[in-house]
Amino acid sequence: MVRIAIVGILSVVVLYLLFQIVTLSWDNVRASGGNVLFLGLVRTTVSDQDQKKVSAALKNFFKDFEDPTLSPEKQLDDFSIIKVDHFDQVRTGVAFRVFFSVKPARPTSSYWLKINGTRNPDGWITDKVATGKMIQADEQYYVISLDINSNTQISK
Repeated sequence: MVRIAIVGILSVVVLYLLFQIVTLSWDNVRASGGNVLFLGLVRTTVSDQDQKKVSAALKNFFKDFEDPTLSPEKQLDDFSIIKVDHFDQVRTGVAFRVFFSVKPARPTSSYWLKINGTRNPDGWITDKVATGKMIQADEQYYVISLDINSNTQISK
């Protein structure tokens, strides 16, 4: 009977401590303007410099889709990077998440509606989210992968 009481008390204490960690973490997210991500219990704040690096690499990546020699389904007239979250320095580069919008060259294109996004009457597809990786080479940053989910990759 004593064991059950001790286990019960320890369970309540552990739950209370977890609640405190989550509450403190949520307060930190709100205090930072929501620009904080959690990787397990590791918190990474997005610096302006990291935002600029990833944004520049993404602009080059999306510019390639304005090439008229591409399949009309994949061609873009325009794109907009809404927000970049810097996840982590990984063995193969930098992992990130991007929120973006695209305007396909062909208004009926379904390529850019894979998994997520909303087609608007003005031709833009908004509410797009993807994860990606970039590397640095010769003072430049390059996106090496951009995935809508684990099974769908954006590529030329």
